[in-house]
Amino acid sequence: MIIASIDIQNGKVVQLKQGEEEVLQRDDPQELAAQFDLYGEVAVIDLDAAKNKGSNIEMIKPLLSIAECRVGGGIRSAQQAKELVNFGARKVIAGSSVFRNSSGGFGINIPFLKEMSKEIGRDRVIVAVDARHGEIVVDGWKTPTGIDLIKAAKAVEVYADELLFTCVEREGCMGGIDLEPVRSLREAVCCKVTVAGGVSTLDEIKEISEIGCDIQLGMALYTGKINLADAFITCLMWKNADCIPVFVQSADGKELTTGFAGKECLEGAFRQGKLLLEGETSGKTFQLIRLRAGCSREAVIAVGV
Repeated sequence: MIIASIDIQNGKVVQLKQGEEEVLQRDDPQELAAQFDLYGEVAVIDLDAAKNKGSNIEMIKPLLSIAECRVGGGIRSAQQAKELVNFGARKVIAGSSVFRNSSGGFGINIPFLKEMSKEIGRDRVIVAVDARHGEIVVDGWKTPTGIDLIKAAKAVEVYADELLFTCVEREGCMGGIDLEPVRSLREAVCCKVTVAGGVSTLDEIKEISEIGCDIQLGMALYTGKINLADAFITCLMWKNADCIPVFVQSADGKELTTGFAGKECLEGAFRQGKLLLEGETSGKTFQLIRLRAGCSREAVIAVGV
């Protein structure tokens, strides 16, 4: 799956280099959420909350009714996570609080993870394992913890359905991602893994997908280096086939039909907002709401009318 990121700081959508240097700024979060939702879930990150410099929750709330959002940044209690789910968040991303124990030192905060998993369900919990050169960092990537990435991942996956791994030393630099820790992380855990930080080419997206991970895009997306439609199509497991199965559902989850789509068909669907399947005998065209890669990326789930 391809996940587009909406990072919010001082009431604006921003992209930062290394979590500090502002590279670009936008003021259209609702338009972005609607656009990004067509391709995959949307990661909404409150950078001010992550750095304990305030909150952008009132700006975030409307986005949760527009797109399927996973929300992170400054999640410090299970109750806060529950409130976000009640507002409409699909999943909640916890980071720094997972790696601080009750005494304020560094370590895996198992009680916090247990409570969060209990309050919102393990299937809604994502743990951000942000790491610089294999070491977990917190507080907006400013503070090293001394905690090893792989050991941390193994410890937290019991309570989380997914890990979000950011390769911090590559974040925002557009120089490509280091695939070695990605492979090591994927081999170490059984839960889902999403990769962020430096992904800047379709070739990287293909490699990361083949490793078995999802991809979160930020800088490369906003600067136009990667197109979301191309990224979505590239992340699928085509296995040298011309077409891939597509399951069409209504917005309430009712199955409407099945068929097949090639790359040109999917490109046209994104471009026109309409989907006409190959092998669908009725010839019906569906008005597209969103497309999602299946769990194994060997099929596509289309929501349409």
